[in-house]
Amino acid sequence: MPESRPYTNQALVDLLREHGDLNDPRVNAAFSAVPREKFLPGFPLDQVYTDQPVTVRADMRGETLCCANMPSMIAHMLSLAQLHEGQNVLHIGTGTGYTAALIQHIIGDDG
Repeated sequence: MPESRPYTNQALVDLLREHGDLNDPRVNAAFSAVPREKFLPGFPLDQVYTDQPVTVRADMRGETLCCANMPSMIAHMLSLAQLHEGQNVLHIGTGTGYTAALIQHIIGDDG
């Protein structure tokens, strides 16, 4: 039987760390500081705080038009970007705004 875990931001961060997805301390700090549920209002926490994409908008056939990406994929992308404080970043296709909020946390108010 799979182990049950709480559906919280901290539990998601812990899961990503366990899987080796949060090796960059800046990305780790951003994930710890930015609660994903703020960007997915109305979605159940068991969807919000798993390492899965969340469909935000679908067409009449059920095809995904907009989704919140997998947190592990976002973590890898941000680590590869090697963002630093004060850097300017253009993020296109912000969707829910979650990734943009993580980026803002990393680059700070001067970025």
